[in-house]
Amino acid sequence: MDIGDNRVNIDALLRLFTCPGCGNPANKPPLFQCVKGHVACSRCSVNCRGSCPTCRQRMTTERNYWMEEASTFITFPLQTGTDRNGMKH
Repeated sequence: MDIGDNRVNIDALLRLFTCPGCGNPANKPPLFQCVKGHVACSRCSVNCRGSCPTCRQRMTTERNYWMEEASTFITFPLQTGTDRNGMKH
């Protein structure tokens, strides 16, 4: 991205906030992270049996406050129905 370019790639931004466990937005605090810094949504952080859906390292109880705050500035697409793990939302 050019320094003079102030455009935002919305698709790339939304991918950053996509939970690797269920595919839904990771946009509702608390957002926990693994020992390597990967973030999962609150539901997957609890249901992942202690391992990160991205790298399988240990999930922690450390919150990613930056992601939590940044998510308040983004309007996420409405998620309805069932995620890729069969969980109803």
